[in-house]
This record gives sequence, structure tokens and C-alpha cells, in this order.
Amino acid sequence: MFDAHQMIAEHGINEARRLSKNKLEHSCINAAAAMLAAFETEPEPAWASMMVTALPHRQPLEGNDPALHWCRQIGFDEYRFDSGYFDDGSPVGIPYGAKARLILIGTHTRVLHQHSLVPDVPHSRNAYLKELGVEGGGMTYKRVTDQSRRVASCTLSIAREDQTRLTTPLVDFFIYDSGIFSPSKKDIDSLGFSRQIIVNPGFYDLIYAEPIKLDRRALQIISDNSWAIDLYIWFAGTLPGLAAPQLLTWKELEFGSGVNYKRSRQTRGVFLSTLQLVKAIYPQARVEVADEGFVLHPSPPPL
Repeated sequence: MFDAHQMIAEHGINEARRLSKNKLEHSCINAAAAMLAAFETEPEPAWASMMVTALPHRQPLEGNDPALHWCRQIGFDEYRFDSGYFDDGSPVGIPYGAKARLILIGTHTRVLHQHSLVPDVPHSRNAYLKELGVEGGGMTYKRVTDQSRRVASCTLSIAREDQTRLTTPLVDFFIYDSGIFSPSKKDIDSLGFSRQIIVNPGFYDLIYAEPIKLDRRALQIISDNSWAIDLYIWFAGTLPGLAAPQLLTWKELEFGSGVNYKRSRQTRGVFLSTLQLVKAIYPQARVEVADEGFVLHPSPPPL
């Protein structure tokens, strides 16, 4: 399997780029180079939980319409997201993609850093995007705002063997200078940025129950790739706790991509390309490819 860090160590960054055989290898070398440069800066921890990886990668559909519910099995648990609704009864939609994942990670991180159900949030557009590790103009901010509203207004349920053990909204209210507003109110868009959010106690408890420590610098490099974010969280939450190598079959690795591939070869291709990218930003991860799937080895955490 292609190893971007090994290529850079043997040839240097510029020569490794020149020797890359395709776009994926070139992207991995750029990611590894960015991570090596990031190692020269102060590490910044971020936090997540496995619920982040339960989000769909694309807008889920029911027929030709946006879906209002989304379920995904992770291990023994089934995660279900239900769309919130605006006050007029129209659906907000299910959160999806890389931006929704970064928003959820940002919420996890704020709660854990501030140890509060009412954490402060960035007070400007630029500060908010910077916290998420996202760069861009008005269209990027529009997409982030849409996904933020979807995350804030949805309800999460976690069930095991058809027995629901948790059902919780993620955010209860936004706090503005002018008062407190529900995430389902459309008129809050005219008020600018909220000063704080009120996190639901069920979500707060879930964050503290299964925190996974990540490197914010690595997340910034893969901020547009929802598959890479998921695999990074998976590895960061799994590898440091292993006592011995563990095989994950291709079937076990199919964790609700939201894409219906007709051939298993397509699924393997997505995972193999994603693995190379994640190894570039998490070089401590010891993962091998086998005919049956991935072999995970005990590895140091990202931070």
C-alpha cells in the first residue's frame, strides 16, 4: 500500500510529488507534508464520539425527496437521526457530509473544554469557520449555516437489540443578546450569531461517556472529506485500546456510506483510497490491508 510519509522520508517532499503516480498519491503526499508542517506547531486537541460517524455522507433521500430519518448500525448500536421542524411545520433536514461532522466535532470540543451545558460559541462568521477549520466565502458559510441548523434541530436515538437506550435532541436553544430562541425558529437568522447554546443533557452525557481525542490540525487537512473524517475517528477511537491485532472484514467496514454500490470492489476502492489519506494525517496508525479487510494493530493515539 502507498505510504506518503515513507515516500517523503526517502525522496523529500518535492521529489515525492514528482514521483506520485496518480491524483490520490499526490493528494496523500500533500496531506502528509501538511501534517509534517503542522507537527512544528502547538498541538490542538479536538473531541468526537462514534455518533459523528453515524451521519450520512450525502443528502439521504426517500424516493425523490429529502429523507426525514436516517439510521446506521455501528457495532451493536443503531443510531437514528430524525429531522427537526421549523415552527411552520416544514422540515429542517437531516445533517450530512463533512461540514455536519465538523460542526458536531466542534460542539463536542466546546462542551468538553468548557465543561458546561451552556458553552460559549464564536461570535462572528470568520471565527466560527476558523474554529471548524474551514476556509471560504459566502457560499461556504451558507452551507455551514444550513448544516449547523440541521445538527442543532435534529433528534438522536440510540438503540441496541430493538431497545432504545437514549433519545435526545442535541441542542435545546440558541442564546442571543436579544433573548433565547429554539433552533426551529427561522427568524433567528436575522439576529446574527448566538452568544451561547444550551446543549441537551442527554447529548452532554453522551459526549462525556465516549470521548475520542483527535488532532485538530489533522482534521483541517481532511475537512472536505467525510469518509476520511469517519475513518480517522474510527482509528483514533479503536487502535489505542487494542491489546492484540484485530481483523475487520469488508462487510464490517461498510458503515452506512449512504452510497449503494453494486459491486463490493467499489466499496473496497473507497476504503482503500480513504485509508491511504488517513494514514497520511495519522501516521502512527498501524493498519494493514488483507484479502478479508483491514488488520488493526495497537497504535499510539493521534495526540
